Amino acid sequence: MDEIRKLFARHNQVSEGLFSYNSAGACPKCGGKGVIELNLSFMDNAEVECPLCSGARYDPDVLSYRLKGRNIVEIMDMAIEEAFSFFNDAKISSKLANVQNEAWAIYRWGNRLTLFPAVKASA
Repeated sequence: MDEIRKLFARHNQVSEGLFSYNSAGACPKCGGKGVIELNLSFMDNAEVECPLCSGARYDPDVLSYRLKGRNIVEIMDMAIEEAFSFFNDAKISSKLANVQNEAWAIYRWGNRLTLFPAVKASA
């Protein structure tokens, strides 16, 4: 992910931190979570999609920055296999090659870890 932030920053001549939803690029309304927690007083709290970022977790202004015609959310939504062919960067390609196999190639690399099935620690 760091290499992708660097590519975006270099290409758009801005700070790398803009391409992190844990840093300067976070949606100001949800803090980069993509959801807003509603306190329903006498009921369990509920989460709803953030109305500002629509669940993307990034400040909407950040999404105007492009790399090869795509913003950071569109790139992070690529399947590993698609990202492998999208990037012409040795460092990124080498990292993607480590996970490009039939079991992982279908996953979107921007997914939260909670969406992945349990994997052995050695994997």
